[in-house]
Amino acid sequence: MIEDQQGANGMSQTERGFIVAVALLVGTAVPSLAAALTGNDWWAYPEGWKLAYIEGVVDAHLGIGLAIRAAIPVGELSVSD
Repeated sequence: MIEDQQGANGMSQTERGFIVAVALLVGTAVPSLAAALTGNDWWAYPEGWKLAYIEGVVDAHLGIGLAIRAAIPVGELSVSD
């Protein structure tokens, strides 16, 4: 039987996988409170608002990427990641 490797945070791969699976299930089961935005709505907003919105989206994506990289033990990252 293959043993789970312990990561830097002391969690095994199985434990991390379980936590990710639960987070995905909960995240997709809860309805979103975000309202839909049409193209006409978008163009009606001022430039400053649109710039702040885009910066927020990019910042959120960078944060998600950093969180994923933090969950992967250093030895498991490859050059192609």
